[in-house]
Amino acid sequence: MIQTNKNENALVEQLKSMSSSDAAAWLVKEFPITSPGYGRVFELIKRRSWKKIEQIQLCEYYMVKAPFASARPYEVFAQIMSAHAFLNVIKKIIPDRKDDLELLLYHLVPVLCTNFSNTSDKEAIQIFLSSFESGANGPGQIPP
Repeated sequence: MIQTNKNENALVEQLKSMSSSDAAAWLVKEFPITSPGYGRVFELIKRRSWKKIEQIQLCEYYMVKAPFASARPYEVFAQIMSAHAFLNVIKKIIPDRKDDLELLLYHLVPVLCTNFSNTSDKEAIQIFLSSFESGANGPGQIPP
């Protein structure tokens, strides 16, 4: 575990020494979504500041694998992106299969409610989720 943390810290320092654009390109090259260990990328993404264009590029690239078995990938991008930018990417990856959609919403809704709290964000989230409403207590409901 200690060795892993040292390696991760070294990678973070390496990423921080690069421009936002170069760091994003490096992550995609070193942690392609086809790689079995690509999940490590989410820990690296959250530990660096990113320009908006790279936030969107990284999110679009890594969200292709959605839905995920945990909320972690959604949390990472929700923490570094604006609600509007994040939702715009999520809209592009909505799965067709009902089971996949339910899994996505199961993890995504709490992340949206936790990470975005201003009125404008809540309105954008409510509009986004309203297309998935399935009743009064359905997944499209967020607390006020």
